[in-house]
Amino acid sequence: MSAEKQLGRPPRPPEVTSPSHPSDRASKSSSPVFEWRQADGDTSEISGYRWLFGRSPDTVPDERNDGMRSILEMSEVPDGGWYLHVRAVDKDGQWSETTHYGPVRIGASDL
Repeated sequence: MSAEKQLGRPPRPPEVTSPSHPSDRASKSSSPVFEWRQADGDTSEISGYRWLFGRSPDTVPDERNDGMRSILEMSEVPDGGWYLHVRAVDKDGQWSETTHYGPVRIGASDL
């Protein structure tokens, strides 16, 4: 009889915010800042995150651990609508669902 490890639940999707660019509001600044953290009440042992920034609202980042970095500061982002996608991974290699933050609207207020 083999002793297989029983995995718990995967982590909950991380909480993502932006002190510089609230979701779905236009900003003339092309330098957004994003922060993410473990979801409130999530008891998973997080070992890292994976993020992706792009124009699609529903992109899912691949399963490559980028480490415990939890802030992203960007500059010279072109005008338009953008999204940040973030996933968490726990110590057992289980990935959370993706948090989709955005759209972040950079440039003219009528975007």
